[in-house]
Amino acid sequence: MSKVSGLDVSKYAGTWKGGNDFEDTTDYQKVADAGYKFVYIRAAYGADYVDPLFLQHWNGYKEVGLLRGAYHFCRAHQPVDDQISIMVDTVPEDDRGELPPWYDLERWRLDPVVKGRPLVDFSEAYMLGVESVWGNYMDVYVNAYFWEENLRVNLQYPKWYETRGLALAQWPYGIPTNPWKLPKGWNDEWVWWQYRGDITIDGIEGACDLDFFNGTHSELLAYAGQPIPPDNHEELWEAIQDNQAYIEKLKSWAGGLAFPE
Repeated sequence: MSKVSGLDVSKYAGTWKGGNDFEDTTDYQKVADAGYKFVYIRAAYGADYVDPLFLQHWNGYKEVGLLRGAYHFCRAHQPVDDQISIMVDTVPEDDRGELPPWYDLERWRLDPVVKGRPLVDFSEAYMLGVESVWGNYMDVYVNAYFWEENLRVNLQYPKWYETRGLALAQWPYGIPTNPWKLPKGWNDEWVWWQYRGDITIDGIEGACDLDFFNGTHSELLAYAGQPIPPDNHEELWEAIQDNQAYIEKLKSWAGGLAFPE
């Protein structure tokens, strides 16, 4: 299986200066030179907290050519409308990034427990609210345990996989050889896999997480709606022929790209 390397970051990738003060010390070119092709950047936390390094990260990774997506760690006990607003207001309207935004579905350990129907209703209201402004679907970041413990309603799980991609959070650490576990009821493959958390890499003084995209670099470009270099068209077509189940999905990702019959 082909995979493309990327990362996700928040203020904790910067240098802590005391209190809630973080300085952006990322060497963006060094990160790009290490072979990472995409980055997800935290825009907000809950209903009232904007990540203080979001714009620095957003602009810095753009300058070195990484494909960017924004993510929002939501807090389901807080008003959903406020969380929709903070997400769409924080990410620049004229630069929403190249990748679908992530709905970060987890719970801080001290937050009140929201689960079952209330959590499903919150999640769907949040995603639909952001998507109506963004103009495309969000992908869902979640780990299998949280999904299975908190998203089941009447013995069933939401069928979000029908329109949204899965960003699977599972951390085997070290070389990622452990098989991943799809959440129950998620009847599709993962698109993103966060396979390692809280790590320091060359170019980042603080901590970041490491991720894979499930496919080739050409498929990543297609998923992002970006032009595919001519010498990569053959690579993309060969990948499609190797996995017939992805033909229609890849065609939709690739937009106007001409496929051989």
